[in-house]
Amino acid sequence: MGGTPIRFVHVDNGGGGDGTFEDPLSDVADVFANSMAGDIVYMHGGTTFDMQGSLVLQDNQRLLGEGIAHLIDTDQFGTIPIPAVNGGPAPIISNSMADAIVMANNNEISNLVTNTPMGSGIVGAGITDFNINNVMVTGATANGLNITGASGTGLLTDSSFNQNTLPNVARSSRERR
Repeated sequence: MGGTPIRFVHVDNGGGGDGTFEDPLSDVADVFANSMAGDIVYMHGGTTFDMQGSLVLQDNQRLLGEGIAHLIDTDQFGTIPIPAVNGGPAPIISNSMADAIVMANNNEISNLVTNTPMGSGIVGAGITDFNINNVMVTGATANGLNITGASGTGLLTDSSFNQNTLPNVARSSRERR
């Protein structure tokens, strides 16, 4: 990591602050404005975010839901687990007013549940590289997962997309010339 600080943005429905551990954000739609490329967006376990806007990610961010072990690489201590905050089950994004999660380049989305978004559960357009794991999307008004114009490597593991209005998973990729 070369001495680069590891930045976290905390999100908890009991928050309402600036995204620090002590004062987490309470609205997923505030993540983009309160984070930087490369941050870890850490959603606290056992929380539900209801009737909010889209959670829009920036390049190289990890969106991690508490409830399973997530690892980070450090210079001084090697690979270590992220400590638990609340414990509890995966965070839930429910009844999003648009697409629930909008990806950028090189994002990881892990251990989240998305129920009944007004758009798609997870979308990515023209992105490069992604890793989606341990995610469940149910009841989207559009697709559960909609990836268009992607390039690079896309990983989709241990996830489910069910009872969505349009096909559960829609994808198209860029042609290489």
